[in-house]
Order: sequence, then C-alpha cells, then structure tokens
Amino acid sequence: IGDAKNLYAAVPNLRSLTLRSGSMKLGSIDLPELREFTTVTGGLDKKAVQSICQARWPKLETLSLQFGSKYESAVGNVKEILPILEGQGLPALRHLGLTNAEFTDAICKALPSAKVLPQLEELDLKMGTMSDDGAAILREHAAAFKHLKHLNVDDNYLTDAGLKLLKGLCKEVETGEQREDEGPEERYASAIE
Repeated sequence: IGDAKNLYAAVPNLRSLTLRSGSMKLGSIDLPELREFTTVTGGLDKKAVQSICQARWPKLETLSLQFGSKYESAVGNVKEILPILEGQGLPALRHLGLTNAEFTDAICKALPSAKVLPQLEELDLKMGTMSDDGAAILREHAAAFKHLKHLNVDDNYLTDAGLKLLKGLCKEVETGEQREDEGPEERYASAIE
C-alpha cells in the first residue's frame, strides 16, 4: 500500500480504516474520529506496530491486528505490543484483536495483568498459535476475563482438553476449528502471505 501517512490529513473525519497488504508503512497516525482500525497482513513489522502503539485516535473502539510470520518480518513478541496492553492512548477501546500471531501463548501470559483488559468487551485471539498452555493461563486467571462478552480462539492449536479449560471463561467463547498440534516447533500463524 506504500506509505499511508499522507492519508490521515486528507480524511480527518474517518471512522473506520482497514489496511490489507503484505507489509505497510503507517507513519504517524492521527485520526481523531476513528472508531475502528484493522490490519490484514501476514507481516506486520516492528515499525508498523510502533506507529499503531503511538497513534492518536482517542475515540478508537475496535483495534484488530493480524501479525503474521517472522519469515515475513512480523513482530514476534509481546514486548512490541506492551503500549497496547497498557491501554496507552486507547481510552474508548472495547474490542481488541491480537490475531494471526506466532506468540499467542505469550499474549495469554501477558493478558491477565494488562491494564487494557478490564475495559474490553471482546477479545479476539484467532488464527494464532495458542496451545493448551495458553488456555491454562487464561483459566488460571479466569476472574480477569469473566467480564468479557466474547472471546474468540478459533483456528489455533487447542486440544479438547484446552477447549474444556476455556469453557465458561466468559459469556461467549468462540472455539471454531482448531489445527492439529504437532508441537511448538510446528506451530505457525494461520495467514502468512
């Protein structure tokens, strides 16, 4: 998509923005009326994530990010998304999607203490690499998630035992289809191109 930084000044009243690309340059995001921001990619790199973490969008209600594969230069650790988990600049956020990630179990580990969690209504972790270990972490901290209206864990690596751990974690848990787990070295983000 090239460099998106010139787009923002041209559409100050924009309410929804979805960017789909193998990679993206986001620059300094300033969208004061934006309510929904979505990336669809197999390679959300460190600079793009930094732009998202530093964005000015005080009315944003939905943030949905696909990360992708390290082979496509995607961010691969929780450290890079800490400002999001801390809720920095996201006072109105109600839906958080951290999807298509190769570090979903690490996200699960960080979520119970994330400052943004209590304000969320929906949490989307689909298309990632969540294993039963991630599910066990969520179950261990069940009280932190009980307020959620919806949790999506579709298209991960959960076994029947892992799915059982998530049952009743919040009002609605969407499990969908799970991929066969052949061990940590074989897990991959669902969409990598």
